[in-house]
Amino acid sequence: MEKINLGDKVKDSVTGFSGIVTSNTEYLNGCNRIGIQSDKLLEGKPSEIFYFDMPQCILVKKSVINRENNNGGWKEAPKKMLIQNKLL
Repeated sequence: MEKINLGDKVKDSVTGFSGIVTSNTEYLNGCNRIGIQSDKLLEGKPSEIFYFDMPQCILVKKSVINRENNNGGWKEAPKKMLIQNKLL
């Protein structure tokens, strides 16, 4: 089985739901679940994200969404911070 990554297009083998992997959660006892959001609009709006066990999902296409230039997410805190208008 080929590894599924964020940004890949996948299909759930039980329900047939397909879309882009937007999240991956690994639990303490070994369960891996992925969040999948449809790449199609529903009445002109994005669908909600649905969660599936990773082993029941089939990879459709690798890297549909390119994450190389992603500027979102966690960033290192600035070295100096202003607190109540005072520089620390």
